[in-house]
Amino acid sequence: MLFQCKKCGKICDVKLSKYFEVLLRRNWIFMCETCEKIDDWKKRSQFLNTENYFYSTECSIEGFDPRLSIWVENKIIREQAYCVIMLRDKTEYTCFPVELKEDYSLICRNDEYNPEIEYGLHRKGALEVNIPLSDIRSIKIMDIYRDVAVPDVEKPVYGYKGVCLQNGILEAMDYIYEIGILYEEPQQNPYQTDYQDVYSHFCLKMEDVLLKYGRDFISSPITLARGKLCNDMRLFIVKAEGHCFENTPDGWVSNRLALIKEVQKEEIIAYFNKRPELKVQVQKYFAKESIYDNIWEAYEKVEIKPYKQLLSDDEIEMLIIESCDYKKMGHCIQDDLSPKIERCQRCKCFNFPMSVSGELKTYHYLKVRNAIRQNTFNDANTSYQYLLEQNDKNYLDAIQRLIKYNQPKNGKQMNSSKLLPDGCGFLSNSF
Repeated sequence: MLFQCKKCGKICDVKLSKYFEVLLRRNWIFMCETCEKIDDWKKRSQFLNTENYFYSTECSIEGFDPRLSIWVENKIIREQAYCVIMLRDKTEYTCFPVELKEDYSLICRNDEYNPEIEYGLHRKGALEVNIPLSDIRSIKIMDIYRDVAVPDVEKPVYGYKGVCLQNGILEAMDYIYEIGILYEEPQQNPYQTDYQDVYSHFCLKMEDVLLKYGRDFISSPITLARGKLCNDMRLFIVKAEGHCFENTPDGWVSNRLALIKEVQKEEIIAYFNKRPELKVQVQKYFAKESIYDNIWEAYEKVEIKPYKQLLSDDEIEMLIIESCDYKKMGHCIQDDLSPKIERCQRCKCFNFPMSVSGELKTYHYLKVRNAIRQNTFNDANTSYQYLLEQNDKNYLDAIQRLIKYNQPKNGKQMNSSKLLPDGCGFLSNSF
């Protein structure tokens, strides 16, 4: 006789003996064999079983325990862990649990292991197996990915990156870049890492930086020239090495990336003039966003000063003073003929956290950068001591990269232009 399980909805064939058993119970509730096992398992263990234990990487279950489902969700499914599951009949599964259903069944994906691909690692397959929690005696998380090392790319990958110029410093997220200096990070495990928040990101094509990833190096100089606030986005050619790969459609990441040179306005215009279909696409992009009706006409007219890597001490002071909100509002106490950062200390805006405090870090970083470039830096440098007191990791890490780069090799310092390959056509679609 066919009946539908009242718990999971599965149609099952009920034997005559089972039919009379249910009839004698007088509840007329038919359940499949799996649901009955789980139901009995729960009824036999009304209280927490003292023999059960739950550790960070393994658990053992002698009887029903409500902590089990929470542990499986947090430790395994959320972390996409690879596990060894031991059943009560001593059957062993090596698998990837992916879902815990309300009926206390664990959906697991098979382990596809091939030593010839993926560096011989385990990976999640498509086949599924349904394991009732009542059948599980123990689960152990296998930390097989801890020491994964992915080979470096065989040759450098060249592309484009949009970087924000903020008070003389090139920034992207929390990263501080300097032209010609390698920004290097430890290699991250590809099986445990979301690369959206780590590594340096870039594109192989100039248009992808703008149209697909929104680094607007076209309209930002126009907006700034009209006195409106926005990020000063600049476009750079980059060289990527190390662990480098395409992470998203047309988006690349690398743990070893260096900015080589800024792409100037004339070069950007020439690039798009050679590709009329892209030029039209950019025009439609800005028209759709209701930003500019004729973006190219406005872009050709705007003046864009190239990024200046080395600033004089007077230029640094003027840059920081001009960035202050009080200066912009006309309340600045500075003498415009001879502005000095020391005068800022007499201003009530000086310690205002949303205004000058951030700019002071920038000021001291630029001073340290000058000292390092001029080979006059030492640990007693007052600006360096200020940054140490602030304990800002991004600035301090950037200083260490500057110091490392500034150390002459064979009596010569590296020239960032040497980072480009010989004969490199910098405006080609691929380097």
